Amino acid sequence: MRTTQAFCGLAFLFLQVSPMGCAGAEDKGSDDTGSTPGVIDADLDGVAAEDDCDDHDNSLGAMAADGDCDGTLTADDCDDPDSSSTAIADDGDCDGTLTADDCDDTDASLNLDDVDADGHSTCDGDCDDGDDAVHPGATDGLLADRDCVDGIAYNSLSLANYGFVGEAMGALAGVSVSSAGDVDGDGLDDILVGVFYDGDGGPPTAGKAYLILGASLGTTA
Repeated sequence: MRTTQAFCGLAFLFLQVSPMGCAGAEDKGSDDTGSTPGVIDADLDGVAAEDDCDDHDNSLGAMAADGDCDGTLTADDCDDPDSSSTAIADDGDCDGTLTADDCDDTDASLNLDDVDADGHSTCDGDCDDGDDAVHPGATDGLLADRDCVDGIAYNSLSLANYGFVGEAMGALAGVSVSSAGDVDGDGLDDILVGVFYDGDGGPPTAGKAYLILGASLGTTA
């Protein structure tokens, strides 16, 4: 009994230095073998480094929410795989032209780009921005509507590049004209010209068609 009391008394003295208690003699120390390693989050934005667009910039969050890591969330990004794309808030129709500079930010087909460099954009009424011969300031051709106004303004034979004279008066040569494709395979389009009153030895109204090869009209026919 005296030995036990003395031991506890000694233990009581140790409590004044380090609060271990009597049971401290049986404490084998902490066991950390089952603990989870600490998560690295250098910018303290709540996203682990391995999932963070930039763990040193807390303005950039998780890659899962911002695929191209441009600072605009996927739901708000015009094209999230492309970091150069615009945000929907700044470019409503996502055509690459900011709302402030777009003539119609609800229509992606209308913007200030002048793709064919003809001096007219789709915002200016260019109906074919891939063809520099077609724009609001152009002049209609014989069979071509180039001024972006529905319909050909006037049809004048003076606009034709070539002229053909029929073989007989009143035969109505040219009453019909159509493309024949590239019949001879030389890379140039060929045309068919119909003649109504030309039976070529048969009945007068049998009609006749002339095949005119593109090569006979020049190398740019």
